[in-house]
Order: sequence, then structure tokens, then C-alpha cells
Amino acid sequence: MYYCKKGCKAGKETENCCYICNEKDCEFSCESLPYSCGESKTDHHKEGQREFREKYSALIEQLVRHTEIKKQNEQIINDARDELMELMRDDPIKKYNDSIVSIKYCEEQKNMKVDNTLLKNEFPDVYEKCLVERTRKGYIEVRLF
Repeated sequence: MYYCKKGCKAGKETENCCYICNEKDCEFSCESLPYSCGESKTDHHKEGQREFREKYSALIEQLVRHTEIKKQNEQIINDARDELMELMRDDPIKKYNDSIVSIKYCEEQKNMKVDNTLLKNEFPDVYEKCLVERTRKGYIEVRLF
């Protein structure tokens, strides 16, 4: 967790860094990432964490900023998609194509799915026989707080 050495400029009884604060629209909000502003302190107890942060701070900052932009863009895309879906639901045209985009309205569908937990519990021999090993590509998980 990151804390601001200066405390909350809005007068709240918190030491949380502005960047982490839930009230992002605060008029006193700082735009700097906590590990690059020079005014933050941390409760990291492991030396390795500090070294990692210092070693990769530029990459971490870039990743955080672009992940935030991606998150904002995904919300805009989802809102536009939902609005268009509502409009297309009642429109006679269910498929649209031009040189830039192809859009197809698909009705809600129900499908059948195997309940893996039930299969494993009730028919463990069949479950074992049907297991297939797959390799999942390695990745890093990024969560913004």
C-alpha cells in the first residue's frame, strides 16, 4: 500500500495516496503514480519488492497507464455495443456491412453444457476418461486499484 508523505490535501483523515484514493475527482487529486512522484511512502516489508519496483518502475508505469486507457476504452465500446444491440433488436435489418465494419445482431440463445462438478462426483471414471490436458500460455495479471 502506498501512502502520501504530505497527507490528504482535502483534509480527510487518511494517509492514502491520491492515486489510490476512491475519490478520483477530488480537486486536490494528484496525477502522479505513487512510486514515481517522490512524495510516497510504502509499507512494503520485503527488500525484493522495493528493488523490483525501482528496477521496473518505468515499465510498470507504462503498463498501468495503458491498462487504464484500455479499461476506459472497453467501457466506451461496451456502452456503444449495448446501445446498438437495443436498437437492432427492433430493427428489421439484422446484419450490416460496409468497408469499415461488419455488424450482425444475434438473438439470445440457450445452450446445453456439461456440469463438470456433477460429472466428476457422479461418474468419476467417465470424467477421468474424458479429461484432456491443455497447455495455457503464461501471462501476468494486472489489476488496478
